[in-house]
Amino acid sequence: MARPPFVGFGLEYTGRGDIRRSWYYWLLYLVPVLTLVLLPINHIHGLFWTEFAVDPVFGVAAASYDFGPLFYVMLIGGPGWAVVGVLLLADTVWDYGSLFRSEALAVIASAIFPAVGLLVWMLELTPNSHFIWAAPLFAGHVLCDYYAFVGKDMFEIYPATNRAAKQSALADFRAPVLVLEAQHRIVDLNPAAEEELELDREEVVLEPASAVIQSLDPGRDSPESFDQYVDGDEEWRISPRSAHSAGSTSSSRHH
Repeated sequence: MARPPFVGFGLEYTGRGDIRRSWYYWLLYLVPVLTLVLLPINHIHGLFWTEFAVDPVFGVAAASYDFGPLFYVMLIGGPGWAVVGVLLLADTVWDYGSLFRSEALAVIASAIFPAVGLLVWMLELTPNSHFIWAAPLFAGHVLCDYYAFVGKDMFEIYPATNRAAKQSALADFRAPVLVLEAQHRIVDLNPAAEEELELDREEVVLEPASAVIQSLDPGRDSPESFDQYVDGDEEWRISPRSAHSAGSTSSSRHH
């Protein structure tokens, strides 16, 4: 039952909340509900497994059995949807560029560990074929996720803002544009901002906008509280923009 909520989290976190709130998202729960209803009575229909037997391995009790048709349905509707959630997160983290490239690779690796364990078990690639290798390999999944999202503070970033910026065709704006998240950190900027303001994307992304703006105009106070000011022949504006539930802001300079 945990797989559809994980996909739902991935959709919300990456700015695809409209899909999570749609009616067809709830179709993901069909397989878990079907499993909850039919699994306890497998001894009657045998659709999940047959020939069940206790078969010790490595000194502990384990079970061996033949897979039934609903087992494969359960597998696709379980770990399969977990992979979808992981890919959503990995794609979003990767989109931040080299700044979070190692974190994106860690998210991808987190799905590989249990997936390899499941494949080894299903294809019976080891002498103790009934041992579910995904269980010990799940530790690698947890460690990779911890590195990507907790150890590197990725949960402090709300990528829905960055996704909304990508959909706004920022590159088409001739004026410099900085996209800010709710905490007023820069999450994106267009090529005009890089060129005219002489900013390095990898250096300013996730930096406080106040620090960046002050580096361009040291005499100016923190920009969170101002709407517009004119400095010589240059006009600066910071104005809120809608990005679904994200608090994004754009900053632009006009001559």
